[in-house]
Amino acid sequence: MCQWGGGFLLLITMVLIFTGVRIWRLDNPPVMFFDEAFRSAVAEQIALGQPTPDQRHPPLAALLMALMLQRFQKVHQQQISLPFAPIDAAYLPFTDSIYFLSPDGTRLVIISCKDPTRQQVMGLRRHVQRLLTASHSTLYVLGSREQELVRLNEEGQPLQIIPLPFPPGKVVLTDPHGHHLLIGHFRTGRLALIDSHNGQVVWALSLKTRLSDFSFDPRYGLLYIALPTQKRLLAIDPDERKEVGHWHLGLTPSSVIPVAMPSLVPSGRHKGRNLLYVFDASRKRALCVNPAGVFPPKLIPFVTSLTAIAWQPKVPYIFAASNQTVYALNGATRQIAYAFPISFPVTKLLLSSDGRTLVGMSESHPQVVFWRLPNPLFLLRLPSAFLGGLLLPLLCFALAYQATRDLSLGLFAMLFVGVDPLLFLLSRMALLDIYVACSVVAAYLCCYRYLTAVTLRERLASVGLMGVLLGLGIASKWSAAPAFLGTLMLMGLASFRAFRDCPQVHADAGRLPLIVATTLFIAMLTYLATYTIYWVHGMSLWDIIKWQGQMFRFHAHTPHPHELASRWWQWVLGIKTGLLWHEDLGARARWIYLYGAPWLWLPGLVCMGFAAL
Repeated sequence: MCQWGGGFLLLITMVLIFTGVRIWRLDNPPVMFFDEAFRSAVAEQIALGQPTPDQRHPPLAALLMALMLQRFQKVHQQQISLPFAPIDAAYLPFTDSIYFLSPDGTRLVIISCKDPTRQQVMGLRRHVQRLLTASHSTLYVLGSREQELVRLNEEGQPLQIIPLPFPPGKVVLTDPHGHHLLIGHFRTGRLALIDSHNGQVVWALSLKTRLSDFSFDPRYGLLYIALPTQKRLLAIDPDERKEVGHWHLGLTPSSVIPVAMPSLVPSGRHKGRNLLYVFDASRKRALCVNPAGVFPPKLIPFVTSLTAIAWQPKVPYIFAASNQTVYALNGATRQIAYAFPISFPVTKLLLSSDGRTLVGMSESHPQVVFWRLPNPLFLLRLPSAFLGGLLLPLLCFALAYQATRDLSLGLFAMLFVGVDPLLFLLSRMALLDIYVACSVVAAYLCCYRYLTAVTLRERLASVGLMGVLLGLGIASKWSAAPAFLGTLMLMGLASFRAFRDCPQVHADAGRLPLIVATTLFIAMLTYLATYTIYWVHGMSLWDIIKWQGQMFRFHAHTPHPHELASRWWQWVLGIKTGLLWHEDLGARARWIYLYGAPWLWLPGLVCMGFAAL
């Protein structure tokens, strides 16, 4: 009893640690990577009540993710009154605050995103026409003259006056510290890169045609320019000062926004692997274009015209406001993820650098709205964290303890599973493999209970539960299907050995085909039950069957091998691992590798051999 008391305490401690380290900073990296976008797209559609068939995998994991989104994806609104109706606003990352400009251009109201109830009114020494942009700790504003750019610190004090070659229609930063500024004049099509330290023009470009918008992609260092008269999108490399691509559009572009693709993003030859969102002149449509040609163009319609758009380079969501609704467009899944109502039409939206606070303002209202946004990435990954940190270690403990009746071996099995780097990574991603692992281990636990059961009732219960679990595993990913063959082999071997050692159990061994058929039937019913939400929305059984064929053809025609693939022996030995994500931070970089644990796998294979003997 004392041994069990201490073991139980250790078990609880290990479970809390395993689950805690998986939930901690679960939304990091703050972008979708690898195949997360495909799973998240299906979950978002289900959460919005618009499920569409997935041609890659069954829907069980997406159903659990959608449940988390429906239950916890809430937007909290807070309306704040200002002493004036602001004519412009800017977000400063250093203070995590919004700066609102008064109509006379002599005052700023500063409101923190963390506590919008507190305001600070600050007088300006110089007259300001507009708040153009902001670096990490500096505001760039248009001074009293049209060709005068003024740098202000976080307290609104002027730091520098930068003369400009022409009046700027828009100013963007080409680096987070604001060393270089890119200015453009829409009517004449002139562009210039300005050194903010000495005010010198680094280079200038004249396209001799009207511009509607331009955006800089800091991840790849490319400049995208929208040409409305030509219905064309242009990509320029500012470093090499040459065109690197152009795309003809079927609409008149008004805004362009670059979003990083949800996949491996190394440097060098993969430059330009991103998604471009182009909003048309009517602001009722957005066209998603992939310059690399991996995805076909996709048109995203809106019910009414948009009045404001906000985005951040490292936030996967683009926020667009109409007169009554704010839409959250997931740049990685290429669809509207969620929407929420607004109390009054806004003319400008601002998004914080972490993507958690959205601010709306109107030049005709002295009120502004702060929205505290949900964290969809955290919610989408949360089921995997609980499955990998809580359920899977407990299942492995139960299986090891049931097989050996040794508490220490059960805890060791739980420890090895909890610290396995492959399972740790999979439990922090919105992918399918951890769902499969939990279902398969639970099915083998039921198989063991069937093999060791004494009464017929216990065997029937084990068979029924095993069929349900195998069905859930296959409904997560078809790779769980071989586990069904494994259970059949175990049951067949056990029946053969029982008949060999005791011939009078021939009748019991003869029931094996019926047991196998029952398990298969229950697994099939469970698999089909996961498609219930599609039936509710008018899909038929024949549609479900056709989807299975589409999934098979998709995987059958997937090119193998490819540049990231590894041979089976390379994966087992850890010679070639999977590179899932990369972020270039200048002098530093961050990487995510899918790396297994041969020190755990190889001894496990040896132990399986001894167990079979």
